[in-house]
Amino acid sequence: MVVKKRNELAIQRNLAELQRAILNRTTLLGFEDVGGISHIFLKLSYHAFFNDYVAHCIKIFDRNSKSASFGIFIVLMRNLSLNLCDAKRLILPN
Repeated sequence: MVVKKRNELAIQRNLAELQRAILNRTTLLGFEDVGGISHIFLKLSYHAFFNDYVAHCIKIFDRNSKSASFGIFIVLMRNLSLNLCDAKRLILPN
């Protein structure tokens, strides 16, 4: 039960990171639609949003086994699939 709760919290955290990344990307597109950014504050803001965008994406796709990110879920699900196929003597395509 504790593992299920931990996984649910990890999924919620990953979705929140994804939502922030999408919001930052939308803001970046708004900056780019305006055209040339001439004011120094706007340039700094643009770079700050880009930095946050990349940081949120890294958190989502982190493959560190100690983090509960989306990337590690992908690895865990692949390993689970391979183990199940091995138990059933099935061959998965690469």
